[in-house]
Amino acid sequence: MLKKKIIMFLGGEWHKFEEFDKFINELLGNKYNIESSYDFKMVHELESTGNDLVILNTCIDKEFNEKDGNINKITGTEIVQLIKLVRSGCNLLTFHSSTVLGNLDERLKNLIGGNFISHPEPGPVTVIPVFKKHPVINDIPAFTVFDEFYFQNTGEDIEPLMVSIDRGHAYPMVWIRREEKGKVVNITMGHDEKVWYDKTYQKLILQSVSWLLAE
Repeated sequence: MLKKKIIMFLGGEWHKFEEFDKFINELLGNKYNIESSYDFKMVHELESTGNDLVILNTCIDKEFNEKDGNINKITGTEIVQLIKLVRSGCNLLTFHSSTVLGNLDERLKNLIGGNFISHPEPGPVTVIPVFKKHPVINDIPAFTVFDEFYFQNTGEDIEPLMVSIDRGHAYPMVWIRREEKGKVVNITMGHDEKVWYDKTYQKLILQSVSWLLAE
């Protein structure tokens, strides 16, 4: 049986993208064909290569995107093509600071399901499953990681699966949404290896990919 194809886009500022690339390949590489890139021009090739899943782990804001000579930028035509791919059934998994893209372009905010606002200094962050069953969070208990607590604007059409509590308010940390034929999962946790190598976090990723790639 042929392995399903995953393309992972990386790049931006403030995060360990090469290390995350290695982690994802260790976690998923035996089961899926994974290609990694820092160049969003590759998005134009995905329609012809039959890609099944796009992963985003980026931190690209407007200032970074407009730097001269920056191959990590994402252009308007690439945004349009990414949305087209997801709508046609190429699913999307976004991690952590990828919601910064929502500040760059409203279309990306709508696609991912939210945009980044701010975060305090890293510390213990507890994420709690909501009171419903879903394949992404089956048998996932509440768990705590040392991470950045992301405050984000989220769209009205997301379905929160896990939340974190701050001063009595629940903030979505794992959510899903539909984009026509495509499925989207956002996992907000994941600043560095203190999170990546948590076994529950890894199980969450594995179940997210399994659900996204289910027929």
